[in-house]
This record gives sequence, C-alpha cells and structure tokens, in this order.
Amino acid sequence: MGKCSLGCLHLSPVMLLVYFCVLNILMYLDRGVLSSLLPALQDDTRMHLSDFQSGILGSVFMFGFMIASPIFAYSSQSVHPFNLIAIGIAIWGGAVLFAAVSRRFWTLAAARMLSGIGEASFVCLASPILLSIAPSSKKNLWISIFYSALTIGYALGYVIAPPVKNSFNGWYVVFYFEAVASIPFVLIALFAYKDPKLIFKKENKVPIVVQFKALKRKPVFVLLVLGYGAYSFTVGGIAHWGPTMLQKQFSKGETTATFSLGAITIISGLFATVLGSVLYEKMIKPYRLQFENREIESRKFDYFRTEKAAKFALLVTSIACVIGCIGAIIAPTLGEPVYEIPFVAFLFCVALAEFSLFLGVGPLNVGIMASVDEELRPQAVAVNIFFMHLFGDFPSPFLIGAVNGGIGRYWGTVLTMSWLIFTVTFWSLAFNFSRFHGAPWEYIRKNFCSRDIIKADREQRLLTADKDSIREDLPYFQEQNEKSVNKSIEKSIDEEMK
Repeated sequence: MGKCSLGCLHLSPVMLLVYFCVLNILMYLDRGVLSSLLPALQDDTRMHLSDFQSGILGSVFMFGFMIASPIFAYSSQSVHPFNLIAIGIAIWGGAVLFAAVSRRFWTLAAARMLSGIGEASFVCLASPILLSIAPSSKKNLWISIFYSALTIGYALGYVIAPPVKNSFNGWYVVFYFEAVASIPFVLIALFAYKDPKLIFKKENKVPIVVQFKALKRKPVFVLLVLGYGAYSFTVGGIAHWGPTMLQKQFSKGETTATFSLGAITIISGLFATVLGSVLYEKMIKPYRLQFENREIESRKFDYFRTEKAAKFALLVTSIACVIGCIGAIIAPTLGEPVYEIPFVAFLFCVALAEFSLFLGVGPLNVGIMASVDEELRPQAVAVNIFFMHLFGDFPSPFLIGAVNGGIGRYWGTVLTMSWLIFTVTFWSLAFNFSRFHGAPWEYIRKNFCSRDIIKADREQRLLTADKDSIREDLPYFQEQNEKSVNKSIEKSIDEEMK
C-alpha cells in the first residue's frame, strides 16, 4: 500500500498544465461572478451599492493582488512555488467564504482584497513554471492555453452567477460553492512532488532591490509593462462593468447581458488566444530552428522572440483600439436604447475588439519573459502584474464608475475603449526598441529614428565583429589580407541577417 505524504503526487508536465488551467478558470470565474452580481448588489436593500462603491470592489481586489505578487515571486527563490500556491489558494478560499457571509460594503471590500492576495500566489508563479517545463516547440502554445483559461473563467462567472443567485434567492450563495471548490486545489499543491528545478538555491538568491534595478535597465520590458497596464485598464473595465453596461446603458435584461458577454468572452478566449499563439509560432519558427540547431545562442533567440511579440501585440491592439472606439462612440447614437440596433452594433464591435485583443495575450506574455534574463523571470512576471494592475484594472473600475455616476455611462464607455491609445503608443516604442536586440542605449538613441534599421544593425555588427577569430578561420594565404577578412565578415553577417 502506497504511503501518502507531502510530495508523493508526481504530476507530468501535461497534468500540471491541466491543473494550472483549471485553477486559472476557478480564479477568474470568481472575478466574473462579482461583475455579474454588481446590478444585484446595487439593488440589494442592505448593500445598495453606488457606481463608485461597485468600482471600489474591483479596485481593492487588484490592490491586494498587486501588493502580494512581488512578495510571492521573491519568496519563490527560497520556498518551493507549490507550497506558496497552496498557501495562496487557502487564503483565497477563506476570502470567498468571508465574501459569502458579508452583508455590508466594507466587509465585502475586505474579503475582495484578501481574494486578490490569495490569487497572486498562483498567477505570478504559474506562467514561469509552465515556460520551464513545456516542450521547446510548444512553449508559446502552452502559455496561450494557460491565458485562454482566464477568459473562459470570466465568461463562466458571467453565466453561472445569475441562475445560482435566482435558484437560491441570494447573491452570496455562489461564493460558498467557490470556497468548497478551492479545497482539492490546495490538497494537490500540498501533495505534489516538489521538483527542485523549479526553485533557486539559497546561495543563488538575488536581493529584491538588485532584481528591480536589473529590470529597470531593460527598456523593452519597461515599455511592454506600461503598455500592458493601459491594455488592462480597458480589458479590466470591460470585464468589471460589461454586464452592468449592457443592462443599464442598453436597457437589457440580466440574462441577455450576461449570456451575450459570456459567449463573446468564451469564443475570444478559446479561439483568439490559441490562434494568436499559432500565428506567433509561425513568426518565430525560423529562429527557433536556428536555436535548436545551435546556430544562434539562447539570448539571441530571446531577442527575436521579444521583437516579434512586440510587433504582433502592437498590430492586433491597434485594430482593437479602432474598432472599440467606433463601438463606444458611434453605436449608442444609432437609436434609442430600447431598440436593437445600438445594442447589436455595440456588441459586434466589442466582440471584434475582444477577439483582436486576445490574439496578443500569449505572444505578449512570452515576449515579456523573454525580454529579461531567465533568473529574473518570476520577478519580471510579478513586476508586470504589479504595474499592469497599478496602471490598469486597479484604477479602471472606480474611475469608470466615477465617470458613469458623474457625467453618464456613455462617457464611461468611451473612456474604457479610448484608453487603448496609450497601449498602442507604449508598444510602438517597445517594438522599435526591441529591433536593436540589446544594443547599448547610446547606439539605440543614435539610430532610433533611422529609416533603414537593417543598415544600422549591419553597421553595428560590423563594428563589433571579432576580426581575429575570422582571420584564424581563413586559409593561410589570405590571413594577412585585411580585405579578405572584411569581406568574410560582411558575407557572414549578411547570411545571418537573411
């Protein structure tokens, strides 16, 4: 009879992917549940939340989330990630139970902040683990599948909350179910085998201040993170206010609003995220083959991955920005809210914008991790999470709520969609920086506005080429011929740049 003890459960990489995806669905289902319940909380005789208070619930969750993320990431250098995930899920389970018994705004707000703290342990550690255990040719796909699970969870939360609320005659009942559902995930994390490869040894532990300074010196990483913050402002605004927006601005019923938005989010999450991964893999396949054949080093491969990710994310987000602004500005003016035309037009634009936004989720997260050194990736994910929420879905719920209550829901919707302009700006800069493949800042500044970046890159390679090494590889009669050395260097660089 086998002995059951901590670490006795061996999970294959595929099983870990499934575990992380299902847990991701549960975590984001909780977010969708709260968003779907906002109209009920506003109409509840004891809660009776205003638009501003409804926004605060989303913001305090993100506050707990972004404060805890760097702490969990730093702890992962000395404590195994699965132990941290078990602690975090236990906190999350207790927090949703606290939400279930809350009957006042401030107790519910405290419960939501604790939920954010618990969720942070999982979200900031899961993607680096997946990137390290996934097969080389499937890393992009696995990351995309993992991030597609969050959109599925959000959508399921939209769909599940109303019938559960109506069946049990209480908005809080669904949180009891969430608390029970968290128990198996805590047990799996506790009993899972603690692979030592997933944790740094204590002697290699890097001080957190040193990590932050190293990340700050990565301009592509900084710009991608700032763009992700603006991206999260829009995505978080839609996620938090979407059901309320459709019900109050377009006069739709609870079922119509939640099922419409849920269907759009599920389709976008399933198909767009995976499709984006496939397209991105085609973009970087030549460089991956060169890396596998040892024609280029790991750092060079990471440069290419970051460059192509920034380019892809910029393209799809620019499309989403245009479509989203058209839907927010024009669709509501096509008729009275009671008519179907404004609602259908707005929903169509939201569907296209969301689909385009989710195309870039997988490639973007791969690009962020590839833009820094491997030992900094857990902290890079945590820093990304912190600033993504600090500038994104931490302020967006209450800012949009304040605009909704102050000057009208139309302008709140316009603010939500037009915020993507900042994303496009930051990612445009990130793409242009990424083309220089880690060149010194002085060189980037000199050639940033160059129309012929290929020519500038070629000149940089010629200046830094190892002539002595090239001279040793030439036949004896050509060794002393400087012209032959330069010609050989040019030929080698031109072949590499193809």
